[in-house]
Amino acid sequence: MNPIPELNPDVVSLDGLHVIEAGAGTGKTYNITKLYLRLILEGVAEVSQILVVTFTEAATIELRTRLQKELEEWLAKNQGETEERKHCRKALADFDNAPVFTIHGFCRRMLQDHTLESGLRDGLELMGTSEELLQEICRDFYRKYIYGSSDQRLTLWKELGLTPEAFLKNTKALLGKKNIDWPEGCELPEKVERELRRRESLLAQEGEEQEQVKVSYKNLVMRAALAYGEEQFANIKEEKGVLTYDDLLTVMERCLRDPHRGQNFREVIRQQFRYVFVDEFQDTDDIQNSIFTLAFREGLEGATGRGMFLIGDPKQAIYAFRRGDVYTYLDATQEGEKRQLTCNWRSSPEFIAALNKMRERRENFFGLEAISFPEILIPDREEKEKSHLYRGGQIVQEIDCLLNESFCQSQDNAFRQMGKEIQAMVQERR
Repeated sequence: MNPIPELNPDVVSLDGLHVIEAGAGTGKTYNITKLYLRLILEGVAEVSQILVVTFTEAATIELRTRLQKELEEWLAKNQGETEERKHCRKALADFDNAPVFTIHGFCRRMLQDHTLESGLRDGLELMGTSEELLQEICRDFYRKYIYGSSDQRLTLWKELGLTPEAFLKNTKALLGKKNIDWPEGCELPEKVERELRRRESLLAQEGEEQEQVKVSYKNLVMRAALAYGEEQFANIKEEKGVLTYDDLLTVMERCLRDPHRGQNFREVIRQQFRYVFVDEFQDTDDIQNSIFTLAFREGLEGATGRGMFLIGDPKQAIYAFRRGDVYTYLDATQEGEKRQLTCNWRSSPEFIAALNKMRERRENFFGLEAISFPEILIPDREEKEKSHLYRGGQIVQEIDCLLNESFCQSQDNAFRQMGKEIQAMVQERR
């Protein structure tokens, strides 16, 4: 695999598709602000034409603050009446409306501002929280199958923990998910009530398979509750004209794909945003990547006056529990001009040296050739005063477990040891 060139924000092309892999502490936000500043100073785009997307509200606040500060500092350092100063002053005057969003915020704005092009019904509102509505739906399901039923069912549901609270927890976890791997025996029948009675009659008889029937019975009820919740939830949202937070992504993707209106919707968005930065791209999932691809990547190759920067680090892809998918990142970044940031400005030289030694001892470190682990560079500058880690009253120069020979032999044990080392250091700092 050929080494990926280091990013130089002062000379890299601003047009086309770019993939920037930025390791921890390598100045990712700094480089985003430098690229953003270039777009403004060179008169390539105005603030309203540069979309910046990240994945948390806190990150959007930080990025917005850093971008504005970069413009202010450049203006203060550069005097004289130049075209660059005119561009910078205008950018600062317009910066209150700078499009710096989370992915959900971006989808919400596009769906609200372009109802005609998207084909979405005008007047749809965003539901603040779906908790209360889902809670009522789960209670309704409980009432539907308990009120007027037999004492046997009431006793059985209590025994198995089939309560509105259990239905709510399950529905919140699985609502909208596809390809759920349901256990055998809980296929949803056309007549749920009839199937419940059939299995209850089996439980009324003595037999060795009682526990197995109870398990399948519980799974069936939980699946029926989810199906009921999904149907009722969709009906109520349609009736009231509201969307939930998660609906923003699915509806946005559907509108972009629409065979009749989708092309026009995509063109309107591209005309509005000529340059796009997607931060923390390693945390994206299939539907988020589909939105970015449909909205911006079509026709990007070889285009002038349009650019897209996907910034992330697959080594930091830790949000699988929130549907983040590193394989989506790897597939999406196969194309484009690739650059990387490897100079760590955050950690001490001793710690960087330890990481590099660990890296040298294991080829294909993450088990995937597509995830590279380049040498981490130490900046050529005088080291600033740092906050050290301590263990036993002594400054820790290198985390021992990173250098332990056993790491290559037993990765699981090494990771456990790392956790213990870090925990001990954190506790001592307290």
